[in-house]
Amino acid sequence: MPEAMLIVALVLTAVASLALIAAIARRLTPALCRGIDSAMEYLPVRVQSGLTRHVQRSYLDKEVTDYVLEKCVLGAVLTTLLLLPIPAGLKVTALGLLSLRFLQSRARRKLMLRTFERQWPGCLDMLAMLMRAGLSLAAALHALAQLESRSVALKQLRVLHQHISAGVSVAASLEQLKQRLPSAALESFAAAVIQARSSGGALADTLSEQAQLLRQQQQLAAEKFAQEVGLKLLLPLVLCFFPVTFLLILGPIFIGYLQN
Repeated sequence: MPEAMLIVALVLTAVASLALIAAIARRLTPALCRGIDSAMEYLPVRVQSGLTRHVQRSYLDKEVTDYVLEKCVLGAVLTTLLLLPIPAGLKVTALGLLSLRFLQSRARRKLMLRTFERQWPGCLDMLAMLMRAGLSLAAALHALAQLESRSVALKQLRVLHQHISAGVSVAASLEQLKQRLPSAALESFAAAVIQARSSGGALADTLSEQAQLLRQQQQLAAEKFAQEVGLKLLLPLVLCFFPVTFLLILGPIFIGYLQN
């Protein structure tokens, strides 16, 4: 009994410690981000660029500073779990729960990529409509950036506008966008923008054609998925329903044969 109470007390202490660490991290987030930015300036340029590319490819809605801060907090939590005198089973359970965070982030990225590809044709149509109204590409991006929306595609255009407004060239901004989102639709968009800027072609018509083509591809993919559903349902039908049906039909016959 005393050992059980000690284990409960240790678990409660661990939970309270983790909650305290999270509260302190939330309170000190601005100061910690500034400190991380200052510390990253002393890193080699190759390390900084590699870390930036990793964050851009792995996360759609996270900056490098936020990524480093999250990993520091995670390291502090893991250190606390390993140093606390709690049973090994509880430590393994806690580590398993923390590993689910990594799997969740990967699944979330895949979901955001699918959401982006579904929302991207609408963004292209809005961009083309604004450009047909007489706005330049920068002005159209600025107008879309002012929209209060949680759309993943609009958020990427907002980031593109922020980079261009900060003085980054259009080609470099598009390259960063392609690194963040490895999508064929973005590669076509970047190629169309660069070609229109170099040759002076009509970008609005090209974007409208890309949006229409993407919608056709999405429709074909949906039809293909609907056709594959029937084939995928055959596997549980063969493995589960047919054996049970044969057992119900032939079972009494075999039982009667064995009894006789």
